[in-house]
Amino acid sequence: MIWPKRDGDFFTNVDKAATFLLANFLWVALSVTILAIPFATIGLFAVMGAWVQGRQPELFRTFLGGIRDHWQKAVMIAAADVLVGGLLILNLIIFPMMAGNDLMAILSRSITIFVGLVLFMANVYAWPLAVMTDLGINALFKLVMTLVFSHPLRSAGITLLALLPLAAGVILPKAFLLFGLVSATAYLASYGTWTTLQKQFTADELQNLLLKTMPLNKKELS
Repeated sequence: MIWPKRDGDFFTNVDKAATFLLANFLWVALSVTILAIPFATIGLFAVMGAWVQGRQPELFRTFLGGIRDHWQKAVMIAAADVLVGGLLILNLIIFPMMAGNDLMAILSRSITIFVGLVLFMANVYAWPLAVMTDLGINALFKLVMTLVFSHPLRSAGITLLALLPLAAGVILPKAFLLFGLVSATAYLASYGTWTTLQKQFTADELQNLLLKTMPLNKKELS
């Protein structure tokens, strides 16, 4: 058996794995109540957002602090999801009643698919940005749309990659949701968002977007 060269590396890796799994478990535990899902989600992204920026988060402090500091953004993002998602579902219900070769029906289907894809991509950016930045909700939504339409192929790829763990959760037994699948999605979305921000902004511009309570040096921004 090959042991790590330094005990510090071994225990650091154990701590990271424990944080990853426990954050996932916290999300599942809080999400038993449907109304608590936005708060559990923002807490999870607070942990993963700190991680992708090169910090080792204190699990409970970061998770609960994320809920305390960003719950209003979480509510607004969830409300936008419910509103837009509800309209998309309504369209899907109406589609069978429309003639298949009707121009308006074809146009409506195309718009619905487009809006659905944008909604998925927007969510991949919105949750990480809510905990990474100081932006108000209007500026946050504007930045999300800027990233989606400035980097459409990249955004689609990040969204697909981030959704893979959840897709696996549909196929695998539900118990697997307890063991990191939701954390994996949050981490991939956070990492994709962080790297996209680095492509979109200079180091100085990016620094101005970040939470004032978590300044980064130039190396961390590069």
